Amino acid sequence: MQPGFDVNRVADAIAEVMEQLGYDRYIAQGGDWGAIVTRRLGEAYADRLLGIHVNMLFAFPGPDDADPMAGVTDADSARLATAGARIADGTGYMAIQSTRPQTLAYGLTDSPTGLAAWILEKFQAWSDLDENSAIATFGIDRLLDNLMIYWVTNTVGSAARLYAESARAGTGAAQAWAGTVSAPTGHTVYPYELLQTPRAWGEKRYNLVYWAEEARGGHFAAFERPEAFVADVRAFARVVR
Repeated sequence: MQPGFDVNRVADAIAEVMEQLGYDRYIAQGGDWGAIVTRRLGEAYADRLLGIHVNMLFAFPGPDDADPMAGVTDADSARLATAGARIADGTGYMAIQSTRPQTLAYGLTDSPTGLAAWILEKFQAWSDLDENSAIATFGIDRLLDNLMIYWVTNTVGSAARLYAESARAGTGAAQAWAGTVSAPTGHTVYPYELLQTPRAWGEKRYNLVYWAEEARGGHFAAFERPEAFVADVRAFARVVR
């Protein structure tokens, strides 16, 4: 990864690729880092987008919000508390990848066991498993397919570096964002997702035209519940097309 290649530059690169391919209007969808890339597309390239759909909504109260809890329901507050506990318990990896990605990369590149432990722990912790294991829920072959993408391409180091490059640029997942998204935006809430952003917060920063709440699902929604995930994205597409 080139030094300085933060999440905003990823969005710029995607916009350039879509232009080169001849797509002048399209829908972008993302979760996790993809949600931040998609947010940037909706912020900087709204004229090219029919809309964006995210399953992780990054929108936090700003310093100018007189009452950050205005419009936040009791159900929202309960979800915020649950999400806060989940984040406090499970994001130590982010501090390491944001500050010492290369140190980590040597171990994960050298050891398939280390790579599996680093990644599969998140599937176990962040999925709606209903007391099952990640292996029972996803299947060993699908999980190995995911790991092999990193292993055979030798890219776990560059994947970790995105955290560091974005943190240094001020565009990291845990950093303040003062922008707004004018592109029509859809969001689907999954109960085991790390972020549980209240709709009232999202409406202050995004042009929200679609909101759905699923009864099941977690951080890896597209991988965990693909049929429900696709149905939601299609429902959003029908709104903006």
